[in-house]
Amino acid sequence: MNRGRIAGHRGRLALALTGLCGLLACGGGEAAGPAPASWLHVAGAQRVVGPLPEAGGGPEILTLELRVDEVAPGQAGVEVLGRAAAGTYAVALGLGGDAGHYVTPVGLESPVVPNTFDFSAVLAFGLDLPRVPQTLRVQARDTQGRPGPVTVRALPVRTDAPPAPLEIALAWDRIADVDLVVTTPTGLTLDPTRIATRPGEGPLGGIDRDAVAGCVPQGRQEEALRFTTEPTPGAYQVYARLASACGEGRVSLRALALRHGTVGGRAEGVLYPEDARRTGFPDAPPGLWLMEVRVAP
Repeated sequence: MNRGRIAGHRGRLALALTGLCGLLACGGGEAAGPAPASWLHVAGAQRVVGPLPEAGGGPEILTLELRVDEVAPGQAGVEVLGRAAAGTYAVALGLGGDAGHYVTPVGLESPVVPNTFDFSAVLAFGLDLPRVPQTLRVQARDTQGRPGPVTVRALPVRTDAPPAPLEIALAWDRIADVDLVVTTPTGLTLDPTRIATRPGEGPLGGIDRDAVAGCVPQGRQEEALRFTTEPTPGAYQVYARLASACGEGRVSLRALALRHGTVGGRAEGVLYPEDARRTGFPDAPPGLWLMEVRVAP
């Protein structure tokens, strides 16, 4: 049993998400000069503060395919596919005007075009993504880190996106690496390492970011799971997993569940440094249990 203390109630969902920090009253951690948060999150990639650099003799992006026509704030599971020229070791992805970008290694040499490299990435967009047209910017890097020219794709953003059918949000008050973990009625576990459902797994949904990953401040401490189609009826278990306390003595949590814009559940809890050692064992819970959210048929 996790030591973290919980105060809250089980929510019968009838409520939606309007500004995490407003509803959750999340604090701004105590670390000096945190890096500003990004509108974009790329699953499994390394975040770098600042825009993509100017081209510096690196390889180029040969093809780039974005598997959606438009995106909405809070949307996750957006797939990007592409191919980069010879000598590519990694690709960097970012939004024009964003506070940071992400770098991820390429895959194996392309079986279709010799001496080129295929890559893919799964994108998630924060709830604070401005509802104006965006641009996705992608850049190849060679083994010496030299950047190539930036390839730009238009990324329309929906301005009339309705409240999500289901959103579950978690915020915390200190600069600590905390993960939102949600288990669905079908037994699927979603967290920042498995941010989105896949085709054939039921309703489409995903977690918007991996906040404070590796103890790197990002301007705020919050994560949200957002379903873009009607969720499967049943019970959703909500946990907070402490990956690292990052030197903090305790971390206070607030969780919120919303259904079509209406709040349906709230919970609070506290994590301590030793909680980071309480997960990963057989039959151990995925973190500190916060609440159960029920979706009626």
